[in-house]
Amino acid sequence: MRILVTGANGDIAEAIGRILKTSFPHAVVDGADCQGTLPARLLFDHVHALPRASAPEFIDAFRALASGYDRVIPVPEPELIELAAQDDTWRAAVPLVMNAPWVIATFCDKLETARWLEKRGGFSARTMRLQDVTSGDLPIVAKPRAGWGSKGVEIVRSPERLAAIRSEATGEWIAQEFLDAPDEEYTCAIAKDGAIVNTVTMRRALQGGLTKQATMVEDPTIDRMLRTIADDLPDRAFINVQLRLFRGQPKVFEINPRFSSTVMMRHLAGFQDLVWILNSQDGRSMRPAKARSGMTIVRLSREIVVDG
Repeated sequence: MRILVTGANGDIAEAIGRILKTSFPHAVVDGADCQGTLPARLLFDHVHALPRASAPEFIDAFRALASGYDRVIPVPEPELIELAAQDDTWRAAVPLVMNAPWVIATFCDKLETARWLEKRGGFSARTMRLQDVTSGDLPIVAKPRAGWGSKGVEIVRSPERLAAIRSEATGEWIAQEFLDAPDEEYTCAIAKDGAIVNTVTMRRALQGGLTKQATMVEDPTIDRMLRTIADDLPDRAFINVQLRLFRGQPKVFEINPRFSSTVMMRHLAGFQDLVWILNSQDGRSMRPAKARSGMTIVRLSREIVVDG
């Protein structure tokens, strides 16, 4: 089997590559990126150049490259958005491992995510356009309407800073209610294959926008919410749900319609959604599974010297 992972220089692709290398030891696992070959070439068998998703030549270059692989896992959200915008015939010709187009379009848009969640049980943190915020709404969390990680996220507490950030912001921005519960932040995953739905909830600590430490927990309130969300997902889906427990209720502030940066953390705890989804696409149905409750995974940094 030949597998291609895009966004290969990023942390998510690195985690995916490491899982693929151990779970499918006989597979060729290549990467592709628009920003050179390092650090990706230290992990992947080969690293290809690929234009940015915004480039006019991206779609043709992507399809030409993908034609040499059995499975292609696109990781960066700009790429996912471009691929989701292609017609069904185009996507059917490419061996993509990605969610349905409406899942990508909805959950890559934080305002549409909030609207979708509100229709299913009021699970979202209160979300509005930044220009609609009044001083009575403060404090709020301001962030770009599209984007991943913690890029551009800021807690706004004063009318003066609100006015300043409005003048500084480029593109569309949103505001979410400030959920003042930093010790109650969770990252969750849903993997769905037909009638089988597996979920995991991890209580996390952040460092620089990334999950530094995650503990597998069981919370009935969160689990009920995750299963309600799963009910309205396609028959095959994999998403990452980020939330805080605020006054005893789960309030979602983001959903990632892709494998997230914690994919390796949950894989090590027995929640192997990447492997399950790949196997499902090969006709091997996912089975009910749970992560090991109480297990804590810590992310460490590492340095590698490259000569030449």
